Amino acid sequence: MANSCHEASREVFTNVSDVLDTGQIIDRLYARYPDRPWKMSSISAHLVDLSVNHLSSIHHSHLRRYGFLFSLGNGRYRNWKPAQDGKWAIKDGRGQCVDPDKGPLQWDQGQGKPPAIVTLDDLTRWRRSLIL
Repeated sequence: MANSCHEASREVFTNVSDVLDTGQIIDRLYARYPDRPWKMSSISAHLVDLSVNHLSSIHHSHLRRYGFLFSLGNGRYRNWKPAQDGKWAIKDGRGQCVDPDKGPLQWDQGQGKPPAIVTLDDLTRWRRSLIL
């Protein structure tokens, strides 16, 4: 039984390979923990903060260390797969893919919001479109 919202969120994604949206995750949390005091806005904020590649996760480093989700944009999440998605970290105030095999991909608010990103290749194409 989970003691915190981030632990409960991880339970929702245990043995799940599909993409879930915020509404589906909230429904599953409330079904599993009907007496928990987590508000929808708190759950939504936790999902952002637990996403290794979400721009806003830089503001909540205490939750980021538990990151296990990969944000696909538009409130959609899936389990983070480092071999596929690369390793992400905060450097110079920006979320960056720091995997040497994947290259130094990054985003910041000055470049606009990335589109729905399904793979690291999608992010690479989006970054290149900004340069061209």
